[in-house]
Amino acid sequence: SHGMVLCASNEDGKVEFIVPPEEAALGERITCEGFQGEPATGNQLDKKKMLNKLFPDMKTNAEGIPCFKDKPFMTSAGPCKAQNGLANADVA
Repeated sequence: SHGMVLCASNEDGKVEFIVPPEEAALGERITCEGFQGEPATGNQLDKKKMLNKLFPDMKTNAEGIPCFKDKPFMTSAGPCKAQNGLANADVA
């Protein structure tokens, strides 16, 4: 598996899991509008430290929806969300 657990966290130390909608298929790939393509391999992620470059642009919006460069993390069943709606938080 190449899955990843993402969480939202704020300056107060509150942490929430990022969760897909209940209707999303297990193992479904999460996408962001305008950023399609094949996922990077584990080796590419390790060698190029890609995630460290992506994390600064990953935040939840005012509704607690995680976004990359203001584009929501989407599934076929709709957007993902911070478990309890943690707004304006970092995502990693």
